Amino acid sequence: MRHSFRFLSFCVTGLLVSLVALAVSDVARAKDAKSDQEQAELDREKGIVRLTLHPAKEPRPALKYRFTVALRDRLPGNAAVYYGGVKAEQDYLFRNDEFNTRQSEWTRAPLAELRSDNVKNAWNFTWVFQTLDRAARCAQCDWQLPIGEGNYYTILLPQTQETRVFARLLAVRARIQIARGEYDEAVRTLRNGFALGRHVSNQETLVSGLVGVTNAEIICEQVETFIQQPDAPNLYWALTGLPRPLIDMRPGIEAERDAVWLSFPELRDVDKDSGDENYWRDKTVRFWRRCITLMDDYALHRSEIFSKRTLQSPEILAALAVRSYPLAKRDLIERGYASEKVEAMPVGRVLLLHMALLDQEARDSIVKEFYLPYPESKPHLKKVEDQFVDGFDSDYSHELIPLTMWLTPAMVTVREANVRVDRRIAALRVIEALRMHAASHGGRLPTQLDEVTEVPIPLDPSTGKPFFYQRTDFGAVLMSPPLSWRPIQYVIRMVP
Repeated sequence: MRHSFRFLSFCVTGLLVSLVALAVSDVARAKDAKSDQEQAELDREKGIVRLTLHPAKEPRPALKYRFTVALRDRLPGNAAVYYGGVKAEQDYLFRNDEFNTRQSEWTRAPLAELRSDNVKNAWNFTWVFQTLDRAARCAQCDWQLPIGEGNYYTILLPQTQETRVFARLLAVRARIQIARGEYDEAVRTLRNGFALGRHVSNQETLVSGLVGVTNAEIICEQVETFIQQPDAPNLYWALTGLPRPLIDMRPGIEAERDAVWLSFPELRDVDKDSGDENYWRDKTVRFWRRCITLMDDYALHRSEIFSKRTLQSPEILAALAVRSYPLAKRDLIERGYASEKVEAMPVGRVLLLHMALLDQEARDSIVKEFYLPYPESKPHLKKVEDQFVDGFDSDYSHELIPLTMWLTPAMVTVREANVRVDRRIAALRVIEALRMHAASHGGRLPTQLDEVTEVPIPLDPSTGKPFFYQRTDFGAVLMSPPLSWRPIQYVIRMVP
């Protein structure tokens, strides 16, 4: 009996020691996970992404996994209607500050935290995800912006901003599915996220294009999580099947070319021989007042001369007109207008015509660079922006009011954002090609990228040249130069 008691005591003690050790181990793992997460955040700020990969062959059939909607799965209808319905139906959800905070955190939460059924059930907003799925499958997306019905610069875009929340929702859902090994479902969720990015950019504003880029990058982070799972299928062809460019900035770019003309009707008929001096004086005053309103909306108080207070003074308008008129006349004549015709023009028409021509010249010079591949346009775009936008900052005598300087967005930044997401997808294609190569070469990484023969290796869209790739003692590094101060550097370790 005494021996039995001792044995029982020994077992209980052993069990307690094991439980304590297990608890300590769990705490240590939690701390390690938190530490890894913090390190990942620091790395990401520097453009560094550390990937632990496993070999993966090409799927069979090759297009088993897709980030685009197959024709047989597409639906008639307008995706914008469904996106609007998500917010309208679930408004209480999006007004919950705690929910929105947790949503951002969980897009990068350790996968171990996301494997429980409680987490899955907590994020199982069935109606929301069904609606987002229907939107992704729609054949078209028309946001019906009121272009041409008033001031272009005062168009509100609440539906655009709301899509950021949708992108994070989809990212969390995909991350939970990845954590649980539900890869088919995760691919579908990621597909819907890429569709959201493309759809939101299908508006005639650059803001919408930039939001589309942000949404796509949120989804790309989860693709990086997906491809690191030991049994994750290869996504090379899913990524390759995405449109290039992924986010089409052309609707916004085309709108920027005509934005001033859309916002200021006074500039539309300045090249027509009509109206007397009084007609053009009144037209110039109306234009002036619109400028004051625009400055008030956008706080475009760039200098003491062009502060709202001084713009409201008729004397300032007269003084600026006296200063700008002879310069505008000279410039019109140099552009090919007959001198006698220019001399006969009313003063107001000369000033407005000159402004319209300068603005169109500047915008055309910038917009045309977006029609070229980024590596071809890069050397020219910054020079053009400096000449026509920043260059006006030091000399207001170019035009009556420097609208080009005030209203032209930072086009270099926009262009770099556009190519940045394409570069990321191209880099992920390279990484999936490496996984495919390793699957047929004993789990080994190639010494050089040209050793990969299973699938084509894409070029870096930001340079038009191959990505920088180098084998290292621990694996390999895949790099690309900075864009908008953001380099990209994948530190790769392949686990056979």
